[in-house]
Amino acid sequence: MNPKIHDIIESLTADELKTLDTDLREGHVQHLVGKRLESYERRQTMCPVCNNDPGESGFTLIFGPADFRKKATFCGQDCLEYFLGKLKEFRQPQDHNEPATGPQSHDRGENHVAH
Repeated sequence: MNPKIHDIIESLTADELKTLDTDLREGHVQHLVGKRLESYERRQTMCPVCNNDPGESGFTLIFGPADFRKKATFCGQDCLEYFLGKLKEFRQPQDHNEPATGPQSHDRGENHVAH
């Protein structure tokens, strides 16, 4: 069991434990946890490069070591390529005298396919 949850349960009074038991049996805790997880997922659907909403046609990248995967959804191919370029620079340092350029700002609903 998660030690944090264990500590919370140990700190409850008998009446609070009875209420928690009832809430568990009636599915209230499961519903609450589900709503909380949904709110985390909604916050993570923002393009990490330009902060636009990627919508249904976004590009999703899952990356990182096997024990610590990250997920990022990009609004367009240009933002995905910019992110991958910055990741490559981070992993292989280059001459820092070159100016950095980023993707152009996007309006929502605009098609972001590179030509």
